[in-house]
Amino acid sequence: MNKKFPVVTAVMVALVSAAWISMHWRPPNSTGKFEYTFRTHEDDDGGTYAAGEIYSIEDEKGFKIAKVLTVDEKAVHVRLYKNVFPQRPTQVDPKSLTLGKADDPDGFSIGHLPLSKSLFASWHPVLIMRTTVSEEELEGYREWKKAGGGVFN
Repeated sequence: MNKKFPVVTAVMVALVSAAWISMHWRPPNSTGKFEYTFRTHEDDDGGTYAAGEIYSIEDEKGFKIAKVLTVDEKAVHVRLYKNVFPQRPTQVDPKSLTLGKADDPDGFSIGHLPLSKSLFASWHPVLIMRTTVSEEELEGYREWKKAGGGVFN
């Protein structure tokens, strides 16, 4: 196996992630604070997210779906699906959500994306449903943790 493959893959994911984030970053509301549409209890950022929650988020082409993989002291770790919806979906079949590659003509996905809570909140997430997170879905998170990865703010 080529030893450069994991490094090249990690660099590609980081570049695609940074590009997507820069295209989709949204400022806080007019009061200067970020709004959370779902709160389970108060913490330093005014709200919290939990593993397995599926949210609709704003996208330049409509709305996308993000699934919370886990939450730690550093970040909300999400999986971003390539599906795009013209209106904000109020329900979604998790089996219909797809992952894509960076060069897919109909969009791409990100298997693991570590975001600060405030950045995730700036995407105006709206909770759709709660599900479970599989071991397979956590592979990217485990690699990130092993590598001591950073967080997009």
